[in-house]
Amino acid sequence: MHLLNSINLKSDPRDIYRYIRLRAAERSDDVKVGLLLVKTFFQTHTLKLPHAVPNEKRLAELRNVEMRRTGGETYVLELAEETIIGTFGLIHPSSSVNQSWLPNSANLRCVAIDPRYPGRFYMR
Repeated sequence: MHLLNSINLKSDPRDIYRYIRLRAAERSDDVKVGLLLVKTFFQTHTLKLPHAVPNEKRLAELRNVEMRRTGGETYVLELAEETIIGTFGLIHPSSSVNQSWLPNSANLRCVAIDPRYPGRFYMR
């Protein structure tokens, strides 16, 4: 049986914690992370800014996970060691791609949670 199918979130959504792992993203994750970012970007804009249409340059930036990884660190939230359900990038203060307003500040970029898992993560 597939592990994801065995998780019963309806009984207690906190049970999902047993199956979640936060880890540094690897090059092999780039395509999945890029797709997750584009998917959540479109879904968020559909709800909040339905008239705004993202251009190809912005979508390419979302897909460019390697750039964020070389300028800092990219992390993934993994469910059952096979499904990436969240991501974020932390850009180092000294990086040329850092867009922080304050000196010596890291830049949190490209935060996304798969829309199938909103509000399911809370502390016991």
